[in-house]
Amino acid sequence: APELLEMPVGEMRRHLPIALGSTATVADVQAAFDTHPNAPFVPLTGLRNSTDSMVTRDAVARIPPAQHPVVPATSVAEPLLALPRVDPAESVGSVVARLGQGQNWWALMADRDGQLGALMSTDVAGVLELAAGE
Repeated sequence: APELLEMPVGEMRRHLPIALGSTATVADVQAAFDTHPNAPFVPLTGLRNSTDSMVTRDAVARIPPAQHPVVPATSVAEPLLALPRVDPAESVGSVVARLGQGQNWWALMADRDGQLGALMSTDVAGVLELAAGE
């Protein structure tokens, strides 16, 4: 079904937790993951109140649980700029052409009101299989 490749990627968006402030701890990040089981990362806001970094599940997993309440989230954060960006209206075919098929990528998706979401290559892979299957 080639028309699947025309589907806007916004429909596959994973909702992210509200960005945590710069004083957040790894325990706060874990709590955000607990309430957003599908989120690949938790956004963090920097000094200018702009969302500029993220903490991944892998980063949290590297910190011993007893340390979660005292380790600042910023110490394990990665810059959000490293992520490619996709528009919710962009088609699956266009995103895959740009970011690659079969590779493991995450992309940042911001909608009109600035609400952040994420798109993962695994989300798109299922659609590609369906599209190729006919």
